[in-house]
Parts: sequence; C-alpha cells; structure tokens
Amino acid sequence: MTSSSLAIIRPNLRERGFALIVTLIMVTLAAVIVVALLVNATSERTTATSYSNRYNAELAVQNGLEAAKQALMGTPPGAAAPITGDDTFLVLRADGTQTNAAGTKDAYYFLAKAQPGAANTVDCYPLFSGGAPSHLTIDFTQTPAVQTPVAPTAPFPIPAQQTSGAIVKRYPELLSFQQPAYTAWKEVRDPDDTATAPAHYLPYQRYTFWIEDMAGYIDASVAGNMAGALNGNARPLDQSTLTKRYQTTPSELAMFTLFEPAAITDPGNTAAQNLIGNRSLLFTGPILNQLAPGPNNTDVATPTLATRRGADSELPLVPFGFGYVDEGNVAKPRLDLNTQILTGGNTAVDAIATKINDNLPLFGPQRKGALAGLDYVKTIAASIIDYADSDSAGTVGTDYRGYDSYPLINEIYSVKWWTDTQLDGSTGTYFVTISMDTWIELWNPSNQISIGTASIEILENLPVDVGIYTYTFGTKPMDLPNNSIGRPPPPDQHAAKRIHNVSFAKGRFPTQYGRGSALNFSAYSSVLPFTCPRTP
Repeated sequence: MTSSSLAIIRPNLRERGFALIVTLIMVTLAAVIVVALLVNATSERTTATSYSNRYNAELAVQNGLEAAKQALMGTPPGAAAPITGDDTFLVLRADGTQTNAAGTKDAYYFLAKAQPGAANTVDCYPLFSGGAPSHLTIDFTQTPAVQTPVAPTAPFPIPAQQTSGAIVKRYPELLSFQQPAYTAWKEVRDPDDTATAPAHYLPYQRYTFWIEDMAGYIDASVAGNMAGALNGNARPLDQSTLTKRYQTTPSELAMFTLFEPAAITDPGNTAAQNLIGNRSLLFTGPILNQLAPGPNNTDVATPTLATRRGADSELPLVPFGFGYVDEGNVAKPRLDLNTQILTGGNTAVDAIATKINDNLPLFGPQRKGALAGLDYVKTIAASIIDYADSDSAGTVGTDYRGYDSYPLINEIYSVKWWTDTQLDGSTGTYFVTISMDTWIELWNPSNQISIGTASIEILENLPVDVGIYTYTFGTKPMDLPNNSIGRPPPPDQHAAKRIHNVSFAKGRFPTQYGRGSALNFSAYSSVLPFTCPRTP
C-alpha cells in the first residue's frame, strides 16, 4: 500500500510588503528623474530661446549702428563719393511740429553738400531712419538762399513705436529734455521668409536710428576749472602778461552758471565742481546728470553739456556750390586764420587777400565803395588780423591799414540854443545869438583796453529858422545866406573841437563817464553867432 502527503507552503507576508516599498521607491525615483529631465529640458529651451532672442536683438542693434554709420560715412545712392569724405558738407537741422512741455520741438538732422560748379543745387541726406534724400535749390534772390530741409510731421508707414492702450512709446528713446522724433522701423527678414511684406512667416528683427549733431554742446571733459578763489572758476587763467590775459581756452567757460545762473562769480560750491573733479568718469551724457543734478534733482546738465566729443579730423576744404576756384581742392584748402593771425604783418595780409581775390575776384572792385588810395581787400585782411590779435596797434602797410582797438562814434546829439535877440534901433537890424552844444558817445567794440586821446571836428549844416528865413550854416561867415554877417565867437570857444583823454574798457564806453554817458564837445561854431538884417 502506497501512501503520499501534500505539503502546503505559505508566503512570507513581510517579504511581499518590502518588495512593494522598494517598487514604490524606484517608481518615485524614476518619476523624479523624469521630472528633472523635463524641467532641465524646459529650462534649457528657455535659456536657448532667451539667448537666441538676445542674439537677434544684438544683431538688430548692430544693423542699426551700421545703418547709422552708412548714413554718416557711406556713399548714398546717386553720389560719387561719401558725403563726409572731406570738409565740403554741412550738417543742417530742421525742427518738426511737435512740442514738449518745455517748448522743445522734435529735431531732425541732415547732411547737405552742394553740387560742384554752378548747379545751384544742394543734395540733402537724412540722418534718421525713414527719411528720404532731397535736393534743395540755391536761389540768391531769396533770403535765405538755400531752402530748409523738410522735417517729418506725421508718423511713417511703419512707425518706430510701441503702443500699449493709450500710451505710445517711440524709439529710439531720446534724453528727457528732448521731444521724441518720428522715425521708421527697418526690418531684417529671414532669407527663408517668403511672405509678402509686411507679413512674415518667420521671426524677424527690426531697428531704427536717429543721429544728433553734438556741435552745439559744451564738452564737459574740458570746460570749467577750479583755479580761482574757493576752488571757483578763474577767468582768465593766466594774467601774467597783457597778451596772455586775452588768450582764452575752453577751461575758462563758466560751467557754474548752469547751476547758479544769477551768480556773477563762482561761489565755489556748485555741482560743476563734481564734473570738473571727476572728468575721468564722464563717459556718457546721463552720467553728467548723475554727478551734477540740478535743484530738486532736475536735469540741467545734459541739455547743455556733452562729453568726450574728440577733435574734428575732417579736411578743411573750400565748399562746393558757389563756384569758388578752390572748391574741393585738397591742394588749396581753406586758409587757417589762426595761423595767419599769429604770423601777422604783410605775409599774413598777402595770404588772406590772395585767398579772397582768388575765390571772390569781384569782391574788391564791387565792395570798395569810395575807399581811395588803399587796397580794399588787403584792408579787410589787415582788419581781420587786428580784430583777433592780442595788441591794440593796427596792421599797416603801404596800401592798407587795419582797424584795431579804436573807439567808434556810437551816437551824436546836438542842441542849438537861441540865447539872445537884440535890436539895433539905428539900423533896424536884429542881432541873434545862437550857440550849439554837441555830445559824442564813443564805444570800444573790441576785447582790448583802448587808451589814448579822442578829438572830433564837426561840420554843422542843419538849418535853423530865424523869423521867416531858414539859415543853413557853412564853414565860414560868407556861407551864411540872406546877407547875414558872422561874428567871431568868444576866445575860449574858438572852434567846435575839443580833445579828451579817455580810457576804454573792452566792449565798454569811457570808464570815467560810465556806460551810456558821452563826451561833451560843446563849443561855439566859427560862424556863429551872426547878425540878421531881416525882420524876424
């Protein structure tokens, strides 16, 4: 008899629970890893997108800078060479019709260059995005002879602006004191984008630019000084000699007046000292306002000051458009007057006169007027030198004489006094005594002190009425009409001529008389008083 048995094996409940825990842990770890991978992928995508956007923005900026450089230094369509390749161009400004709260209008700048010869045409190229070249006519019968470039008065078809509700933000962003200008977006399309403009299938970049002429700004990198009292501005800087006293430099510009307009002398505590003492930090315009804010943190620096402007390296050529013989000739540039003034004398006079006569051959013959015995153009050349040199002596040659620090007659005032009337009963003749006082106001228009003597002789021929007759004075008794007879004047009033010792400050009237007063050259005329045989 055979027998068998059945064994029943029961599972270990502990092992089954442990396996579940391990499984859950592994699943959780896998989920964490997957989430981390997804987050990392998303982050890398965001970073890549951000980098791509930044790179595209930099490309747009570089395109904008290159477009601005092309406008300044490139050869525009229709031109044979770059406009700024020599010094025969001008920068013109035209204001638009928009005005901000300070009254400042939107400004637009253009490069202008006259066509050679007598074409009477000026080619005008805009220095802002969206503008188009234009051609201005030179018409010497009009004032001014050259038309004004046309400034935009409305947004361009693709305006460089961003709109958010009722707020419109224009680009490029200008400084706070400037009125935003109209410019246009220039698009940089993807070569694979075949959509018809302005539509796009692919992302694209865009830029705009606006160029400003900084020539009217004061360079804060060189202006102002702290050489005076209380570290204030000194002017002139060097007073050791009379010549050096009148040699000015940009550092003598009184920057303190921007912050203290009412101050006559530098108080020594204005924000201008922050700019002068930190010239190495003056990199951009906004830094000027940060270093030297105005009252209540207002911006008084950037509307007037610029920084690191540098020197002009253009060739000083004679400009086109007026038929000058030397126009655009690099071998015959414009004459450096500063050099000629330092040279002085006949050499400088000849150089200036030759340049004028070569390019304006009719100037001398047509403008000399009644000047006789002197060369008119050389006289002009000598006066140019005398106007700017450091002495008060005129430049004189055999056929020219320059005008230096000589006072000019600014005003003449005469008064005639009817002082006495007497009747000669035996002859029926009236004796009329008339005297005359004359005041002469002299003015020194130069920047030099003029010291010397002033004398004047006056020929008085304005009429005076005596009775029913009008008498016009002459230079001698026989010039009197109607049989009148001149009598000698008193001994101390021999002629209408006096001499005064005077001292003139630069740009002023005689110091001992004060501004607005005059020298009195009062005297009797040599033909007055006189007797009149007619019944008054």
